[in-house]
Parts: sequence; structure tokens; C-alpha cells
Amino acid sequence: MKVQLPKRIFTSILTAILLAIVASLIVMNDSYGFGFYVIAFLTYGTLPVLFIGLPFSILIDWLMARMQFKNKPLVWGAYAVCYAGAGLAGAWLYLLVLTDWDFASFASREVGFFSIFGVLAALLFAGLHWIVNLLFRGNLQS
Repeated sequence: MKVQLPKRIFTSILTAILLAIVASLIVMNDSYGFGFYVIAFLTYGTLPVLFIGLPFSILIDWLMARMQFKNKPLVWGAYAVCYAGAGLAGAWLYLLVLTDWDFASFASREVGFFSIFGVLAALLFAGLHWIVNLLFRGNLQS
């Protein structure tokens, strides 16, 4: 398996930007506008996508290359489940880093919020990675 890091970094940055826009549309209110939340989500969301999501993506592609699925829907389903699991694990890891490994505060309601955005970011990355590979290489292989 050949890892194409420039495409993955481009996909990671595109994922962070799109996730910041979508998350800002969800949480914006009258006190703080859309632009404030885009900057906030870009500030706190770009590094986890690059340093947690990118290695998970390489690991998932490496594992999926070792499995020889013959059925395309099964491959897409396996990718979706793997990326969703990686998004959940990455979100929990990032939350633990933000709380300075305080497991007591980890059991708060923010875990659900982080989990949802972690899974959404991972699935968004998977979709964008597929599209970038399709556009720049011409086939659907990772």
C-alpha cells in the first residue's frame, strides 16, 4: 500500500474547514456570530484532524488493504464502520487531552457532543478522501 501524504493532508485540511463551517451553523447564536465560531472550530479542530485523524486514516487503509473483500458494498460498509469507530476513539482521546486526563470530568455531557462531532469528522474525512482520490487519480482505490 502506497501512502500518498499530500492528498491526505489536503483532505484533512478540507475536512477541518468543512467541519468548522457545519459546526458553526449548528451552534451559532445571537451572542456570537458565525465567523466567531468558524475561527473557534478551526482553531480547536484542525490539529486533531491532522494529528489524530490522519494516522487513524492511514491505519484503516492499511488494515483494509490486508482484507480482500470481493463485494463493494461490504467494503464501503467496513470503511464507514472503521472510520466511525476511529472518529469516536479520536474524539475521546482529544477530550481526555483537553481535560488533562481527568477521567472524572470525562463522564460529563460534553462526551456526547464530542463523540458526535468526532464521528461526523471521520465520516466526512472518509467521503472527502474518496472524492479526492477519484478526482486526482481516476480510480476508487485508497
